[in-house]
Amino acid sequence: MKIWATLPTALLVLASCVTAQERTQQLNAARAQQLETATRDCRPPRLKTNFEIAKCINDAEDRIYADAPHADLRQAGHAIALDIATKVDRGQISPEEGEAQIQLARVRLRTEAYQRDGIQAQAAAQVAAQNAATSAAFLNAAAAVQSNQPQPPVLTPMPSVLPQTTRCWYVGGAVTCRQM
Repeated sequence: MKIWATLPTALLVLASCVTAQERTQQLNAARAQQLETATRDCRPPRLKTNFEIAKCINDAEDRIYADAPHADLRQAGHAIALDIATKVDRGQISPEEGEAQIQLARVRLRTEAYQRDGIQAQAAAQVAAQNAATSAAFLNAAAAVQSNQPQPPVLTPMPSVLPQTTRCWYVGGAVTCRQM
């Protein structure tokens, strides 16, 4: 086996990583455009109450982001939006106060999503490092076989990387998240 035979495969893997990042960016841009288009009808005069508007936007997000990560956070955001819309409709809070509460909830939920993604990225980096070490050991072993020089195999332990799950819910005007 020639070591150079694995080089095109390695380059293909590296190229696909960049392509995957670009695809994610393109998908996010396309989803944002779809959401803008889908929520055009979610405004007065077609819809009369804030609750109807929030429900319409939530339904559009569910359709467009059905396969996106962090569905539980999206559902928590929907529950918050409906609760705040109900309070605005009943006159319990002003529309400005409702918008401020929704923005605060979005920041909290987005922060939770970023934290989760960071944990997943860290776990992925650990796995990638282990894969790189294993690949290096394989290439060293392949080179030794080619040169007919026996070398002991290099074994590296694989860590157990299990991402934690975080659950969030909305109770009494506050978002509570707990890692499970």
